[in-house]
Amino acid sequence: MNIGIDLDDTIAETANGFLEYGKRFNEERNIEHKIVQKEWDFDKAFGWNEEQIQDFLETYLEDLFVGLEPKKDAVEIINKLKEEGNRIIIITARSVDHIKNVHQICQDWLEKHNINIDKLETDVKDKALKCIENNVDIFIDDGAYHCEKVHNEAKIPVLLMDSIYNEGYESKEFKRVYNWQEIYEEINRIKNEQ
Repeated sequence: MNIGIDLDDTIAETANGFLEYGKRFNEERNIEHKIVQKEWDFDKAFGWNEEQIQDFLETYLEDLFVGLEPKKDAVEIINKLKEEGNRIIIITARSVDHIKNVHQICQDWLEKHNINIDKLETDVKDKALKCIENNVDIFIDDGAYHCEKVHNEAKIPVLLMDSIYNEGYESKEFKRVYNWQEIYEEINRIKNEQ
């Protein structure tokens, strides 16, 4: 089975990283704003204008990505899936628009945390297209938009990883999962149904 997996807030604890670095940035720049953790847009979450967003990205984004921790059980489950003969493809929208060496940073992070994969796709604008190109059989992401698009266009099973950014989103088309143990069980259930 070819398994496509998003990186941020699916494997890595990215929301926590942005919260930590966003607070630090606001303190250093004397920006007074009540931080709204559930907002994905920087202006709403941290009160930043375009110039401050660019300053944050240039100052902290690389360090943030390098220092992220994996979600509980993510490393063990991904490696177990790989050992069981599945092909693991990381499909992330992390972009060269913000970090020129984004592919290397992702690769180094995966190696640092001993996550065994087959392929890394970075700077992906269309995850459905990448799933089709890589013959992905099942896709896991925290982004509801990406899950919908992959489900509708690639016509494959999708698992939506629970996140503060997708609370309240409901779909009858794919299942919400809350942890990597549940992901493992769902992958095996889908595999057995095929």
